[in-house]
Amino acid sequence: QLGTEVLCIEHYGYAGDQLVEKNERNLALLQQAWREGDRRPQVQFHLGRCLEISGDHPGAAIHYLAVMGTDSYFAEAAAAIWAGGAILRAEMGANMVMEDLVVVQRGLKRFPQNPILLEASRVLYLAIGQLEFAKRATWLLSRAPRTWGGPNQIETF
Repeated sequence: QLGTEVLCIEHYGYAGDQLVEKNERNLALLQQAWREGDRRPQVQFHLGRCLEISGDHPGAAIHYLAVMGTDSYFAEAAAAIWAGGAILRAEMGANMVMEDLVVVQRGLKRFPQNPILLEASRVLYLAIGQLEFAKRATWLLSRAPRTWGGPNQIETF
């Protein structure tokens, strides 16, 4: 019996094999929900996230784009998370710059002030040598909010 005592449970996430097992379990459950017709934005968002973690970037993009087309809380989160991955892929030299740029640009159409999307567009334009577009993204980024009010208030700078 807890009574009036405060209970605090701290969760530090998963590491190594635990993360792989968690993602495989979640992916199977989400794919089953999808096959059964569940098209809620949160299902598509988490399915996209699991596919991205698994390395299926085209599959993830399909679900993230679907979520970005909704009025859900998850719409901007999907765009921003994809953009964050796009930055990492571009910096690691992955050959997905054009595909990532399509998704990021679609996100910017809906969320033009999102600093994570703006930074991703800057990085991606630099990666393909489009310096004028990169300069414009830098200029827009300098006028964007310094934080994004999505899940857990992500600090961008």
